Amino acid sequence: LDSTQEGGVYPETGEVAYDYMRAWRLLPELLGTRAEARLLFVGGGAYAMPVAAARAMPQARVEVAELAPAVTAAAGRFFGAGEAPNLKTLPMDGRRAVRSAPGAYDGIFLDAYQGLYAIPFHLATREFFEEVRAALKPGGFAALNLIGDPAEREGFFCSAVATHAAAFPWVRVHPVYGMGRGPQNVVVLASTKPQRTPPAAAGLGPGLEPSALYCRAAALLTDDHAPVESLVGRYIR
Repeated sequence: LDSTQEGGVYPETGEVAYDYMRAWRLLPELLGTRAEARLLFVGGGAYAMPVAAARAMPQARVEVAELAPAVTAAAGRFFGAGEAPNLKTLPMDGRRAVRSAPGAYDGIFLDAYQGLYAIPFHLATREFFEEVRAALKPGGFAALNLIGDPAEREGFFCSAVATHAAAFPWVRVHPVYGMGRGPQNVVVLASTKPQRTPPAAAGLGPGLEPSALYCRAAALLTDDHAPVESLVGRYIR
């Protein structure tokens, strides 16, 4: 997608092809007995995670906010999106989808950033994450996939985590490959109340509290001030 690999599945097994994409397994683990959960994925990509979730939780309602019709068409043709009867595409901007259903979702997975090269700033601000929190049911959770260096002292990763922590009372940070491995996929888990991250789920180890990171005072991203391009520039110079 625009020169970057956004997702993939192994056709023989239907398993997701990238390590971070196994984070979808957090959904059934955290939701437990809520079999008829309502889930929202913001950003379709290859639809690999929402399709996997829909297949694993056939009684759940799985919705995908995806703006690009070509992405949705490719997901239906090549990645099995059209084979999951409990999966529905919402052809709209992710923020609009979040705003349209207050208190409706058990889980929201945010996967709309195109690596480091195209991060929609309006999906990275405190106001947006507050809207995500408002769209969750009590005890619901949100997971954000981003790329950053979890050992950095300042930059987009630090600002993203700090902004999350300003909107949610409970946040845990899960680097896919661990600390000291440089820029990588990081799953930031947040909830309206404390959660226990399943240690075996998605191959993620225990999450780090924001206070355990090396980040110095990080700038919060807001609708009025979100210098995303400047913050990620240090990764791609």
